[in-house]
Amino acid sequence: MHLLFIPSLLDGDYRTFFIKLSLIAVFWVLVFVASFIDLRTGIAASKAKGEFKTTSSGLRQTLRKDMEYMAMMFIAFLLDFSLSYLTSISDLVGLFGLFKVPLCSLGMLIFILVTEYISVKENIEKKKGSPIIPKKTVDLVSDLIGAYGEEKLTEALKFLKK
Repeated sequence: MHLLFIPSLLDGDYRTFFIKLSLIAVFWVLVFVASFIDLRTGIAASKAKGEFKTTSSGLRQTLRKDMEYMAMMFIAFLLDFSLSYLTSISDLVGLFGLFKVPLCSLGMLIFILVTEYISVKENIEKKKGSPIIPKKTVDLVSDLIGAYGEEKLTEALKFLKK
């Protein structure tokens, strides 16, 4: 049994092909679950701070983010699908056997889940009232303002924004 898509199709093993597609579908569902958890913690954090508004802009932002995630997951799926052909010639070049698993989709899933984890962690910190900007950063900016003055720092920021 081959582990990726094209060899299963070439062998006519459609059952295995659909099992593989199901694995990718589970990856996609995990992305939606992580995004939903982020949305819930974001709403809870904004309610705790008294900033929650019943507008749809936050939901649109989440929907836009989900669409971007699905686009990235689809591209990773296409890469996995394409690279799975290399497993059929892995006897010639042993390195191609690496593509027997959906590495691109798995890598993208991990990237998205880590991103959502960081966002959820920040939302929890916001809800607790913890500052998002670390104290070291605040101290550094305070020291810079003390050393150079607010006007020079404002000019420097304007220059950097150009």
